[in-house]
Amino acid sequence: MIAGVSVNCFQGKNLSECIDILLELVNKENLEAIELRLEECSSNPSVWYSSLGPKLELLLNSFEIIGAHLPINGINLISQNISMRNSSINKITQGLDIAKELNVDYCVMHCRGSKVTKSSSIVQNEWKNLISTLTEYAEDRSLLLLVENADSITNLKTLVNIVKSIDSKSLKIALDIGHAHIREFHLSTGVKGFSLKCMDFLAGDLYRSNLNMPYGEYGSISNFISIESQVIKNIHIHDYNGREDHLPLGQGCIDFNFLNIMNQSYHGPCIIETFSKKPYSDLIQCYSTLKGCCR
Repeated sequence: MIAGVSVNCFQGKNLSECIDILLELVNKENLEAIELRLEECSSNPSVWYSSLGPKLELLLNSFEIIGAHLPINGINLISQNISMRNSSINKITQGLDIAKELNVDYCVMHCRGSKVTKSSSIVQNEWKNLISTLTEYAEDRSLLLLVENADSITNLKTLVNIVKSIDSKSLKIALDIGHAHIREFHLSTGVKGFSLKCMDFLAGDLYRSNLNMPYGEYGSISNFISIESQVIKNIHIHDYNGREDHLPLGQGCIDFNFLNIMNQSYHGPCIIETFSKKPYSDLIQCYSTLKGCCR
């Protein structure tokens, strides 16, 4: 496993402060991957407006693998408002252009957006068409586009089906471990589904049942990784307690013992993506936990 860190860990800090902390961190721990943030308007570190100056170049040269997270703020990629939709798509393509300039190894996108419709199949087909178009845009720039299980597409089977149906070497999946443990709620599962969601919230009891879990069709998250390892090219890791995600490892309720099994079938970057007021110390702790689980 290749351990890495996302600049999203440094909430509220500017890019220069983030780079200073990361350079200190990479000298102390064996971190080999970094995931940048591409966001036009953000209070968190972003390289949207940053040219490749000496400081940023030094940071990027310190890592073997460089990724970039495409914009998510203020976008609706399938909006019924044509102006909003076009503006949102333009932000993603701008992000891909910047990623090309930075010579990153991959880009992560969310299926962020919604529209008023009674048919989930219509929405899924619209996402498929949009992702296919963005994949072609990425491929023209020799970029690997990764779709994360987040926002409008959280179910892992649905995401895999879309990616496999597009069938492009330039399109794969970014698996977010925290998001994969956030139980969905479907009216069709009635009281039982609602009760399980409540138990997650009140007691952090994430393993009482697989019902409505994003990995449910696979039986477990480790099964999903083993079965679909060929389409997973990046993993985001953080903890979840039934109410809040992006917690440091060990501060939530996810059982990370699956990481030892995962290590046998997945060999790409595993990016720590935690939100914390103490990013340096929490990243040290997360890295230690991550390596310990993978032995």
